[in-house]
Amino acid sequence: MKKLVSIILPVFNGEQFLAQSINSCLAQSYKNIELIIVNDASTDSSYSIIEGFANKDNRVRAIHNATNKKLPASLNIGHRTAQGTLMTWTSDDNVYAPNAIEEMVISIENNNADIVYSNLYHIDEHNDIKGKYIYCKTRTILLDNIIGACFLYRKEVYENLGGYDELLHGIEDYDFWLQASRKYEFSHIDKFLYYYRKHGNSLSSSIDDPLSELSNNFKDRLTQSYRKYFLIENNIVLSEIVMKLHLTQEINVREFLKQDLFNKIYDSLPLEINRKILKKQIDLRLRYNIQRFKKNQNISMLFYILINKPELLLKYEKKRSIDIILKCIRP
Repeated sequence: MKKLVSIILPVFNGEQFLAQSINSCLAQSYKNIELIIVNDASTDSSYSIIEGFANKDNRVRAIHNATNKKLPASLNIGHRTAQGTLMTWTSDDNVYAPNAIEEMVISIENNNADIVYSNLYHIDEHNDIKGKYIYCKTRTILLDNIIGACFLYRKEVYENLGGYDELLHGIEDYDFWLQASRKYEFSHIDKFLYYYRKHGNSLSSSIDDPLSELSNNFKDRLTQSYRKYFLIENNIVLSEIVMKLHLTQEINVREFLKQDLFNKIYDSLPLEINRKILKKQIDLRLRYNIQRFKKNQNISMLFYILINKPELLLKYEKKRSIDIILKCIRP
């Protein structure tokens, strides 16, 4: 018998696209699913939409929170009632391709993986495709959320990680992947299995809004996630630096190089990450930092790089290297 897949669908005032999202779950070519919809105290018509589906299809279970508990708590509520040995979650404004679950089940079993994830399309409120997200092999989980929004994992991954961190609303998914990367096997599916919607009311739009609560607390929550990730006692400095590298914020590049922070970061990783890829990723962000921030643009910085780390200028794009040199000479 095919394994049961539990799909968790948290909802908060999602009436506009909710029915389309639910239908995409129920229309999967892989039929042995349960859909657990967690209504997080919505004030629109989400309740009646959810109940309508629950009354028609016995694979749908509805949970209605009495108060708004936010996304990570709603995810945990859904996961803890799930009965499947394979689990995933989706959003009330996004859409699965009809074969998404089937492809992910095949991949997780054939590759003996713990977590699988796919490429996806970006769509707008009219369902028009506006772009693509394709997994990039030149990025690492340490500095980017490379997983995206279409994934499947084994139940023990969720259980052993203790679920989603309810204190990290806004980065609960990235934190989950980051902590999972310490000990679980990931496998990428090079297929487009999901439609991720960008619109004015989406969660990603709230994070991008500099005035929103999610945006204001994003930096602190990201730092907290890194402090969990670096399993060493004195990890405050590393967590802060990696957070700034992740968000391409200003750092003192000379001090970064002088203190050999790359090796300190790499040596502190709980699980081996490709050193060559990470080094290039950090080098490019250091170059961007010099090019963008005036505090890093001076003659002493240029001399230090030429003497101690010339590859930062010589190994990468020539045009940008010239621009960096000119900005250091004429800050």
